[in-house]
Amino acid sequence: MNIAIYSRKSIETDTGESIKNQVNLCKDYFMKRYDDCEFTIFEDEGFSGSNINRPSFLRMMDYAKSRHFEIIATYKIDRIARNIVDFVNIFDTLEKYSVKLVSITEGFDASKPTGKMLMLILASFAEMERLNISERVSDNMLELAKLGRWTGGKVPLGYKSMITIKNNKKAAFLELIESESSVIKNIFELYVQDYSASYISRFLKERNYTFSANSVLNIITNPTYLQSSQEASEYLRSIGYTVYGTPNGYGYLPYNRKPNKNNSNKAKAIFAAVSVHQPIIALPLWKKANELLKSKSTFSRSKQTHYSFLNSRIIICKKCEKSMKICLGHKRKDGSRLYYFKCPLCGADYLRVDILENAILHFFAALIDRTILDSCVSKNNINSFCIKEIRKLNKKINSNRLSIDNLISNLCFIKAPSSIEIISDKIECLSKENNKLKSDLSLIENQLISLNSFDSKTIYQDIKRWLTECSISTKKDILASSIDYILYDAKASRLNVKLRV
Repeated sequence: MNIAIYSRKSIETDTGESIKNQVNLCKDYFMKRYDDCEFTIFEDEGFSGSNINRPSFLRMMDYAKSRHFEIIATYKIDRIARNIVDFVNIFDTLEKYSVKLVSITEGFDASKPTGKMLMLILASFAEMERLNISERVSDNMLELAKLGRWTGGKVPLGYKSMITIKNNKKAAFLELIESESSVIKNIFELYVQDYSASYISRFLKERNYTFSANSVLNIITNPTYLQSSQEASEYLRSIGYTVYGTPNGYGYLPYNRKPNKNNSNKAKAIFAAVSVHQPIIALPLWKKANELLKSKSTFSRSKQTHYSFLNSRIIICKKCEKSMKICLGHKRKDGSRLYYFKCPLCGADYLRVDILENAILHFFAALIDRTILDSCVSKNNINSFCIKEIRKLNKKINSNRLSIDNLISNLCFIKAPSSIEIISDKIECLSKENNKLKSDLSLIENQLISLNSFDSKTIYQDIKRWLTECSISTKKDILASSIDYILYDAKASRLNVKLRV
């Protein structure tokens, strides 16, 4: 009789239900009942029964479908599967190919209805036990994480995991890799100098570190690199972390920081625990980088809004007929930067943003001088546009004023000096922004008064001056209402402007 013996154990041990014990018990069981037994052994060591993705098990099922044996023997049903759905599918498959399943310790005949029912009941209990084990492991991992232990996963750049003995038990922590710590420092230092995540990604690639822009941002927001201190813990709390442990000058280990594929951690609080690994970044640099990232996220309009009134979507490469992209140039000696439009497909010659801006402003001025704008620009249109801008600015000013009032109210309930400093900085930032908005509002209100009192010719002259003085967002709105697209011919160094009609 041909008999397959299947044994499985998640963690190999020398006692109890080890792989060898399971196999030997199965052999003894059949050798006492049959004289001519031929055994084929299938062993999966270190594999969970929560799914069927086990190499020896899958190979055994292929053999069963070819009818290489009449019986599959196992020590217990939960060795085959701890998932009731998997078990039913396995049982149905074996039944289809006339292969009998035998559990040597649970002693029932699965070929009979009663035996099959008992087998399914045991499989249900096995699944329940698996879920209980999973929950206990998860809870245990959570408690270990609160103690600053490394609980597994992808090790952050700059560290490696190490096993130590603590209280006569194995414990995992992180250990600094000196050669990689300089890379982390470079990332933070470049970012606070206002280099983009994309630029830093290219910078790392040139040095044989392959990181996407998102990976760079993930490093910047990772508390693993932050040196623990009372002020650092207060700051982490202010950005949503629950902090465990007493600051000791070492690093933190975060938990639940990144969402799972199904975003199942949205309801779970993220936390950071003080650990024992060497940190890389001190609080001032880590805080500055994260505040800069937060400010960029808050004002998440396109790059063109900050650097230019030109929208890259309307700048078209003549050769490829595709929108050009805005990109950042290197810093000049005076600290300023140039921005360029480039075609992402053909790599046409870079077109400087400031040169294109001046060309467009001169183009509008030429239109005004030739009174071509008479057909599309009227006093009513200008009045309507100015009123729209005034409403937009007033709305933003009132919103900032409300935020300032709320922050001032919160100061009464906060005692930590570091938190007070953070809120004070935010109030100052909002106040500066409001001063700038009020200046823009005053300019537009004066412009509206002037436009209502001047004649048509004076209005056109005033528009020419206003085009150079108004804000980037205002210029952007004017451009969107006036120009359909701008075609750039890199070969001829020529621009063709298509006006909206």
